[in-house]
Amino acid sequence: MALLIIHLSDIHIVDESDPVFSRIGKIVAAAFGDLSATVTECHVLVTGDIVQSGLPAQYAAADRFFEGLADAIESRISTAPKFVFCPGNHDCDLGSDQSLRSAVLDSARRTSSRSPAIADALASPLHAYFKFAEKWGGKSSIPGPWFSCHFFSGGTPIRYLAVNASVTSTNPEVPGTLFLPVEEFPALSDSTSAL
Repeated sequence: MALLIIHLSDIHIVDESDPVFSRIGKIVAAAFGDLSATVTECHVLVTGDIVQSGLPAQYAAADRFFEGLADAIESRISTAPKFVFCPGNHDCDLGSDQSLRSAVLDSARRTSSRSPAIADALASPLHAYFKFAEKWGGKSSIPGPWFSCHFFSGGTPIRYLAVNASVTSTNPEVPGTLFLPVEEFPALSDSTSAL
């Protein structure tokens, strides 16, 4: 009995005409290889740039892609795969006026005090992403947009911690300006100890 982890990244889905839709069978076949007889559990990790520009219609298309992928995996192992998502800069909808968010971002870079309201303002371009990810990956055990932590206790207990730097993404990206609130890291041990 084995756990198979499939890692996908930078899919950049726009709509269902994207070539990745026709490759679901090939993705699953390549991931399983000769392991089909031994795999009893599958986790799919998707690390960034699920869609092209964070639009709800793109996430609707991504939903259909992952439904197809889940069905293809389940047909191999007779159990649904678990999903973990972490957004990238393309998962942000930065198409609207970002002037207020930019001011909050500039302020957040200069101070170590970041309230939940500031984090929520910075994460506002990820609204469609969070709605999408909640459907597929469940709720994170860590509140706020900076991290997500998922624990699966099936046949193989495993914990995934995803660090979300896209909260501070801008368009265009400016090299050297992404940051993570390092002071939030100590809270991780408290938040995950109950797992």
